[in-house]
Amino acid sequence: QQQQQREAYERQFDSVLPSATTMLTTSNFRAAVFFAQVPWVILVYAEDSPACRAFAPAWEQLYKQLQALAGGRTARVSM
Repeated sequence: QQQQQREAYERQFDSVLPSATTMLTTSNFRAAVFFAQVPWVILVYAEDSPACRAFAPAWEQLYKQLQALAGGRTARVSM
């Protein structure tokens, strides 16, 4: 039950700061990042931070540029 509550909590942030990047959570972080064959660029953010909200458009632009590179992956983690 605690795991289900955590997953529901993490999913709600996808609507707070929508992004085309991968949302990393406690459920998928290890498999996605530690065992990946390609490097990741990860944004750690706080959804209630004005600075993080202001940075969101720059993050999306970086995402688009990295997608043009072979194997570039971007993700975000909510604090």
